[in-house]
Formats: sequence, structure tokens, C-alpha cells
Amino acid sequence: MGSAVAQSISPTEARAIAKEAYIYGFPLVDSYRVQYSYFVDHSSPEFKAAWNTLYNTARVYTPDDKAIQRPNSDTPYSFVGADLRAEPLVFTVPAIEKERYYSLQFIDMCTFNFAYVGSRATGKEAGKFLLAGPTWKGEAPPGVKSVIRSETDFAFVPFRTQLFNPSDIDNVKRIQAGYKVEPLSQFLGRPAPPAAPAIEFIKPLSAIEEKTSQEFFNVLDFLLQFCPTHPSERELMARFAKLGLGAQGTFDANTLSPELRTAARQGMEDAWDTFKEYKETQLDTGKRTSAAGFGTREYLQGITWAACPLRCSASMAIRKTRRSTRSTLSMTPRSRSAAAIGTRCALRRTSCHRSPPSGRLPSTSCRRACFRPIRPIAT
Repeated sequence: MGSAVAQSISPTEARAIAKEAYIYGFPLVDSYRVQYSYFVDHSSPEFKAAWNTLYNTARVYTPDDKAIQRPNSDTPYSFVGADLRAEPLVFTVPAIEKERYYSLQFIDMCTFNFAYVGSRATGKEAGKFLLAGPTWKGEAPPGVKSVIRSETDFAFVPFRTQLFNPSDIDNVKRIQAGYKVEPLSQFLGRPAPPAAPAIEFIKPLSAIEEKTSQEFFNVLDFLLQFCPTHPSERELMARFAKLGLGAQGTFDANTLSPELRTAARQGMEDAWDTFKEYKETQLDTGKRTSAAGFGTREYLQGITWAACPLRCSASMAIRKTRRSTRSTLSMTPRSRSAAAIGTRCALRRTSCHRSPPSGRLPSTSCRRACFRPIRPIAT
């Protein structure tokens, strides 16, 4: 058992490591909860499709869509859960009319937004883009505009296609039909490489369990095996190894001694104290916004866990209020016309923080607008 290594450290050291590992690991564990429901658990009401299969949702989201805390209601989604262990994927996008926003957001397992394709990042022309995992060694084949690299073996790619008004839904469906995702071998017309080993995916924790259950560390250890250590995090992983977390998928919190289990629980509580302090001193005061917790490794200065308190506290605050706000939302537009709603969304979408490939944060007014609950457009 990987956790057997932990028996030689003191409770004080274990508590400090558990706090650090929890802060570092929360984005991985929480995003895995979403992807498991989308791409692994066929019994989930949120299930979309198998890995490496494009799934289009030609509708607006409603209160029944609960996996992601605050999905947009003006950009119908498409999704791909990318398993990049065997070979890259080629993404094809059609030409998009000038006034319509669209984007593909590339998110690795650590929740770094490592690339974008779309209106702001690559323009409205048709194109093909290759998404490769950390171990692939190759060059962009003819016809591919660029190679996009993921640091982790799995990635999550949500597509957003702007919906102007209810009568526009057929146009959105036409655009979604032009999206295409295929393995590189299929794109090249060559035999597929050997399949990657089958994975027995560990059951994720619920959003509530993530906050208190020490099974959190079991899930984190499982996920780390698909996240090759970045050079900037080698010392961090060495500290995690003292607690038995070693990217082997073998950690079991139940094998820790009673003293170390207490220390691990206290470390989790310490992490939530840090999140609470960050929320109260940074988010609630307006010094920082949740938009500042998303971006590339470079934009976040290369340290996943440095931005995690901001992401985590914002995420949990949204999750707590989401149920009450949803209950008050109607499935009909506000008193404004559908055209007015579409115009408002189009204006927001041109500078929205959800697509910051340049690393620039939008204006305060835009950020506030983006975080207001939006009534879904009736279809």
C-alpha cells in the first residue's frame, strides 16, 4: 500500500502535507467528479458519451443539469472527454459567421485552461487542430493548423456555440453538425495504434463528500498516475510521497494509523480555513475575482495549488447558492425581447472571462455581468 510509507512521519508533518495535498488536489478531484458522470458512468443522468466521442447538446441548460455548477444558458454545449494515452485527437471546426461567438476550451486534469480554439483565440475560419497528450512525439500532419499539448493524459473539452434567440436553435444545430473529433490514425487513414490499457475508474466523491471524506486522498492518488509530474512540482510530489501519495493508485486512507488519520482530517480542515480566509479577504472584498483563478500554467505562475483557494472557495460558494437561485429561475425569458437578450449575451461574449487566451482579465463590469444568474432562453 502506498500509504504504508506514511507511518514513519509525525502527525504534525502529516497534517501539513495533508493540507497542501488537499489544496493542490481539489481541482483534480472535483473535475474528475464531473468527467466521471459525463464519460464513464453510463447510469448517470448526466452521461454524455464514451471517451473521445463528440456529444452535442442542441438545447439550453436547465436546473436539471447539475454536474457543473453554473453552465451558460446562452451557449448550447458540445463535449469531448479526451483520452490521449494511445494517440492524439484531431478537432475540426467549420467556418462561423462573423457575429456569432463560439469556443473550444481545453482543460487538463489539473483544470489549467491550456488552450482555446474559437472566436477570440483563432478566429472564425474553418480549421483543424491536433490535441496531443504528454507522451506523444510527432509533428502536425498536413492540413492541421497547430498542435495543442495537454500536460495530462486526459482532458476535458467543452464547446460553446452562441444562441441568439429561440428561433436560432436550428442554426446552432447546423454548426454543431460541422464539429468533428477523430483519432489521428483515422484522420490520416492509417491503422490505429495499440489501445491504451483499460482503466478501472475509481468511484468519485460527491461534492459534499469531497469536503470531509478522507477518501479524497484515495481519489487524488488514483488521478496522479495520469498527471506526469511537471518540473516545477517535483519537490511538491516528494512531500506528498511522505504521506504515501505517489501516483500509483494504491493509496488507502483506511490503512493509516489512527494518529495519522486524525492528522489528515485536521489538514483538510486547515485547507478549508485557508479557503474561507481567501474568500473573505480577497473575493468578498473585490480584491480578486474567481476569473483570476483560471488560465494557463504560465498565467497562474506555474503553481496549481496557489490559485486553488480562489477557485475552490468560489466553486463551493456558487454550489451553495445554486440550488436556491435555480428554484427562482423561470424557463421563459425576462420581460425583455429575445432579440434584446441575444444582443446582451453577444456583447458579453466578446470580452467574457470564460475565454481568456490572452491572459488578460476583463473589466469589472463584465465579470459582474457574467456571474449574474441568467434565465434560460425558452426553446
